[in-house]
Amino acid sequence: MRKTLLAGTAAVMLVTSQLPAQAAAQAAPTDLQLSWSETAQGQIQVRWNDNGEANRVYRQYDDSDDLMLLARSGAAGTNEKLVLTDFFDAKRTSRILVTTVDAAGVESPAINSAWFDSLRPTAPVLTNADPLPDQSLRLRWTQAATPADTTPGDPLDRPSSESTVGPVIWWTEADAAKTEFFLKPAGTTSAAVPPRPRPYPISVIGSNEWGTTRASTSVTFATMALTFAVPATNEFGRGMWMTGVVGAQDCGPTLPTCRKNYPVSMTLQTRADATKPWSYFGRYVEDGQYQTLANALGSQQYRMTVPSWKYLDDSHWTVTAPVSTSARYSATKTRFFTAWFNKRSATVGQVVKLAVWIKPEATVRADLQWWDGKVWHHGAYVQLVKGKGALNVKASGRGTTRSWRVLVPKMSYYGKPIEATGSRAFKLAVS
Repeated sequence: MRKTLLAGTAAVMLVTSQLPAQAAAQAAPTDLQLSWSETAQGQIQVRWNDNGEANRVYRQYDDSDDLMLLARSGAAGTNEKLVLTDFFDAKRTSRILVTTVDAAGVESPAINSAWFDSLRPTAPVLTNADPLPDQSLRLRWTQAATPADTTPGDPLDRPSSESTVGPVIWWTEADAAKTEFFLKPAGTTSAAVPPRPRPYPISVIGSNEWGTTRASTSVTFATMALTFAVPATNEFGRGMWMTGVVGAQDCGPTLPTCRKNYPVSMTLQTRADATKPWSYFGRYVEDGQYQTLANALGSQQYRMTVPSWKYLDDSHWTVTAPVSTSARYSATKTRFFTAWFNKRSATVGQVVKLAVWIKPEATVRADLQWWDGKVWHHGAYVQLVKGKGALNVKASGRGTTRSWRVLVPKMSYYGKPIEATGSRAFKLAVS
């Protein structure tokens, strides 16, 4: 069997008729032979012998007396014609008839071929499309058996081993590239298409000498756009805005439109640094531009990933290979709930109380500092236990108003670093 491609033939008249009554004895053609053309795929070679008359070539179905005129040949023409397989119904049995026509237009009795079938392969049913690590695409399908041959051994039968099935990339002329076939022997149920520039449209066809059938579901192997940004710093336990763009990109020379409005499931992963493996953090479903929150629980690297992705829309699948962003680092700082004196003003020697409450609720020694206008100076240490601490401080420096802050040193929380963090400045006026 062989692939069927549309090719030009001699003029074909699509008319139905009955062979006319014979006005006089006219010699019928002899030695009618049918075979497949060796040079024009998908065409039947019809040959006969006669005495140099003009000829007509007809098709007849076994369930009808009507004839369809397929071709004419002049008296000076050769005794052969090419006939396209398109003129034969896949579900009916046919034969070809040839007559001679004399100068007066009188048509001879016909010589006819044996009956033959024109069975096409059944249409494949696509069941899966999976991108592979090397960016090739594996398609899987099922295909019912071709109906039983009702005319076994007819002159146009070809060995079943010549039937094929498999993927086809339907490149268009806009690409200045040709359609690519990746056909396998009939009975095959999967094939991998090697890496090709994406996006590209692809389908699965069955093929034999009579033509092709195509799966009703087609596929576009697209690319997944994925960008991702996180803030350089964040506060422990606060929501951290992550932003970016996600969406299947199926535009290109063969596919003129881009799409970003399909829902995509993204996975956020984290790790302490490049020496550690990535771990799961959360899953988000977005399309197009996105902005979503994640709680910051320590300085670490982040990345967004999209696994192999598939979307079915009106018997068309859009698939993409797995993709991930590069690592993005965001440093986590201590979050202060409380860091101030219980008074804003005091007299010299008066005791004011410092209160501190932070997250994470660590046990650590913090530093109470004051500002001289240029640098921060150590004032006293305050011990924090489970994130809370207090300290009594005697006011000093009559006539001054100083800015103070609490500095929490760098620490670790469940293996993740928390950066050294200073609180907002608070003032104490001393009189």
